[in-house]
Amino acid sequence: MSLKNNDKNAAEPVEKPVPGKEKKAKKEKRDDPSLPFIVELVFQFSGLFLLLITISVALISFISGAHFVEIFIRTGATIIVCGFLMLILSSMVSQSAIKAAAKADDPGESQPAGIAGRKDVKA
Repeated sequence: MSLKNNDKNAAEPVEKPVPGKEKKAKKEKRDDPSLPFIVELVFQFSGLFLLLITISVALISFISGAHFVEIFIRTGATIIVCGFLMLILSSMVSQSAIKAAAKADDPGESQPAGIAGRKDVKA
């Protein structure tokens, strides 16, 4: 840091650019922690679907006159089964998003697979 004198009485600090800070800023921008939109949508849908199904099973069981133990067992089974299904769905979407991101980051795969992947083509 050096001092720059614009007036005789005033001095302002001026920062010199450091080469390492520019690289860190690019790396920080690349390591964006946000998820792709489709993955966020599936996660939110899974939670909302599980909540709505659980509440509806509990209400229908209560209206039909089931005892509280039966309501507890039914809602517990609903949470386990639907939660497992949503887990499978979310993991499939997440894996495909990860594969798509890895494919987009791979510089060797920039050409279409029909051209770059063929090794039997003779010039």
